[in-house]
Amino acid sequence: MKNIIFIIIIFAVNLNFAQNKKTEKVSFETIIDLSKATKDGVYINGYVVNISYSDLVKLNKKKVKITGIVTIEKGFDEIQENKNSRKEKIIRQGRQKETKHIEKPKIEILN
Repeated sequence: MKNIIFIIIIFAVNLNFAQNKKTEKVSFETIIDLSKATKDGVYINGYVVNISYSDLVKLNKKKVKITGIVTIEKGFDEIQENKNSRKEKIIRQGRQKETKHIEKPKIEILN
């Protein structure tokens, strides 16, 4: 009985997680610009690409092909529950707008 309850809870958590994220595969060519780096990675073509800082330094100003799975994370504007019971806006960490992340990119140097 305990195992069934545990399985139901895990299923419900996974279902909720899947509803908050959408995925798609992308591939594009670009020139890496270290000045667009953030703590999450680097902004490239509208995506936050997860590249370590040491790799960014090595790839700076080089033309690369980036391929990966995009995860779309909803921002605060897309989440309905942004206010508490007194209709006050809840302050949260994160981004206000929807963001597209490439968590594990495949990077190929072109020249």
